[in-house]
Amino acid sequence: MSWWLWIVFGVVLLVAEVSIDAAFWLLFIGLSAVLVGLGGFFGLTGDPVAQWLLFAGLSLVLLYFFRGRLRAAAMRRQGAPVDAVVGEDAIAVSAMAAGALGKATLRGAEWDARNVGSSEIPRGARVRVARVNQLVLELKQD
Repeated sequence: MSWWLWIVFGVVLLVAEVSIDAAFWLLFIGLSAVLVGLGGFFGLTGDPVAQWLLFAGLSLVLLYFFRGRLRAAAMRRQGAPVDAVVGEDAIAVSAMAAGALGKATLRGAEWDARNVGSSEIPRGARVRVARVNQLVLELKQD
């Protein structure tokens, strides 16, 4: 494939990433296509089979090493909505022994909760959200 087609293909993927919010998948695939196109422009890539192999390899390497880090950084910057409750006070709906599951209310909603403290949490006690594991609040009593 001609070097300029690789660049056009890459730019189309980059524009698609921005347009549809593809969670950084198309970003690294598009970047790989642009890099293969630039390599072709400078005469560094060979026949079309070598170009496709280089494209596939670059895509896999970039996705593996950089997508997770970039996505995590973006989530930290936006503020993951579930993690925003860490440090807030909740009310135990049910008594929970140390390490046991139960229910707690937070912001007017009832959540699954786990007592991660060393002592029992009585029903109605005010507790602090230590962490969120999936959609389970991990609670400690102050």
